[in-house]
Amino acid sequence: YHGVTGLPMRPLSGNPRPSPTAGLTLIEVLLAIVIASLVISLVFSMYHAATRTVESQQQRRVGADATAAVMDRAARELACAFGQGDDEKCRFLLASRNAPEGKTAELSFATVLPAPGAEDLRWSSIARIAYRVITDEHGDRWLTREFQPLAGPGADLPPETNLLVRGVAAFNVMVFDGSEWVAEWPVPDMPICPEAARMELVVQEGSGPRTFQTETMIPTGTTIPSTLERATSEAP
Repeated sequence: YHGVTGLPMRPLSGNPRPSPTAGLTLIEVLLAIVIASLVISLVFSMYHAATRTVESQQQRRVGADATAAVMDRAARELACAFGQGDDEKCRFLLASRNAPEGKTAELSFATVLPAPGAEDLRWSSIARIAYRVITDEHGDRWLTREFQPLAGPGADLPPETNLLVRGVAAFNVMVFDGSEWVAEWPVPDMPICPEAARMELVVQEGSGPRTFQTETMIPTGTTIPSTLERATSEAP
C-alpha cells in the first residue's frame, strides 16, 4: 500500500538484525588487566635487580679506591719518616697487638708532612702518626689513623683519631733492618729508623676478603757512607 506521500512503506520486521561490531566482555577486560600487571611487575623486578647490582659494584669500587688511597698516604708518610733517639715522640715504633680476632700490627712514627700544593719544604709540618686496628661497639674492626702535630698550637692538644677502613680482617707491617724483614722495632744496635717498610691490609668485603699491599723506602733509615769512607774501604 502507499503512504500519505505516495511512497511505498516497508513492513516492520519482528527480529531486527544485530550489529556486526560487538564489544569486549568483562572476562576479556579482566584477563588483559592481569596480563598487563604481570608484565609490569616483571619489568620492575628486572629493573630493581639491575639497579641493585650497579649500586653494589659502585660501592665496592669506591670502597676499594678509598682503601687504596689510605695505603698510598701511609706509604708517603713512611717515606718521610724520621727519628730521634732521645725524644720519645720521634721514635719509630712497630709492635704486634694481640686481639681475639688475631694479631695486628701497631705502627707509629714521626714524619714530615708537606703542605698541600706547596713545593717549598719550609711550609711543611712535622707530626706523629699512628696506625692501629680497633673494634667498635658494633663489633666492626676499623683501621684508624692517629695524628698529633709536634710543633705549633696543636702540639699541646690530644691526638686526633680518624676511622679509615671498616671490616679489617688483618693488618700486617714488616720493616727491613738492612739484612732481614722483622715485625718489631726498634731493634738493638740498629739505626733509629728501618730502611724500608711493607704494609698489608686485608679487608672483608661482600664477595670475600681483599688484600691491599704497599712497600716504601725510608731514606732516613738508609746509611750512605761518605766518599772518603768508600775510598778508604776500597784501598788495598
